[in-house]
Amino acid sequence: MKKHLDQAKHNEDFLSVIHKHSPTNYFDWKVTVIFYSALHHIRALEKHSKKHIGGTHQTILKNINPAESSAIMPVDSACFGCYDDLYNLAHISRYTGIVDVKMFLPLMEFNYGLAQKHLLVIKKYCNSKGVKIV
Repeated sequence: MKKHLDQAKHNEDFLSVIHKHSPTNYFDWKVTVIFYSALHHIRALEKHSKKHIGGTHQTILKNINPAESSAIMPVDSACFGCYDDLYNLAHISRYTGIVDVKMFLPLMEFNYGLAQKHLLVIKKYCNSKGVKIV
């Protein structure tokens, strides 16, 4: 569990550095870093719960989905919605690419703000389940 919490903190420290030095740029990377931080918080919860939720993004999504009857570690709907949305936002950031810069940059900035809120929900949920986040 500690390994995942340490990596999440490392990612969030990196995010702070990026934001401090480039507050109006690199929103696609900032969203991606937030997603991977969230992933490590979910992985810490997995270790704390002594469960195994899989090794791919798709199996993790399936195994934390509260609407999935076979989910191994269902989280509450708010946490799942935030994690699922972060996964999609990071995917858009990494793979959609810049087709129209005038549209892409404001969208990425909006997504960054949303991603920050989602990460807080996920961290709060994990903390409520016994994962002590420093």
